[in-house]
Amino acid sequence: MSSLFKQEFAQLFSYTKYSLEKAICAQVINLINVLVANYMDCFVMVISIGLSTGFKKINNQLVAYKGKVVSEEFWQKHRSAYRRMCDLCETVDNHISHITLVSFSNNLFYICVQLLNSLNTKDSITQMFYFWFSLIFLLVRTLGISLYAAEINEEAKVPIQIFRVVPRESWCLEVKRFYEEVTNDTIALSGMKFFYLTRRLVLSVAGTIVTYELVLLQFNQDEEIKNTDRCRPIEMA
Repeated sequence: MSSLFKQEFAQLFSYTKYSLEKAICAQVINLINVLVANYMDCFVMVISIGLSTGFKKINNQLVAYKGKVVSEEFWQKHRSAYRRMCDLCETVDNHISHITLVSFSNNLFYICVQLLNSLNTKDSITQMFYFWFSLIFLLVRTLGISLYAAEINEEAKVPIQIFRVVPRESWCLEVKRFYEEVTNDTIALSGMKFFYLTRRLVLSVAGTIVTYELVLLQFNQDEEIKNTDRCRPIEMA
């Protein structure tokens, strides 16, 4: 039991003397950290689903009249509804953007840690199973929260497709205002305005993770070559 705790919390027991009380306390803190991290991710995903559903309802109403001649009051009504959803999204983002930032940063940090651990040799099948399970779980969780949050931005841009087929008879000032709002505003959750959760960000993060892993593999190969050169026997003349 003590060896397990010493290995699990090496950062603690490398500098302090081992005791069962410290080990239990560290385990409880670790459990709380895991629960909080999962709760934050679920919270952001649920909020994202709610906001994207609101935009989707407006889009469904617009799609029903796609390409048809409608009155100016129709566009005014749906532009007002769209504007209210944008204001709601901005209000929600102002209140939870710090949670989004911590959640996203936490996931990326642990993904990088697991990728770094991938260079270590696994002594047993259990360690191998745990490593791959935790890495896949982190990747799926991060991908899930990213796609759910990015869906807000995707749904907010759907009206652009409808504006392209508006008949000339229906084109009016309300349609122009509606079009400018959709194209000029960035409607998405953010990490305290440092970044916006869109699908483009998901691709950028995925590319960064792949680059990080390639750099780690290159450093690991260079280190193995150096160790091999040090162990090479000296040839006698």
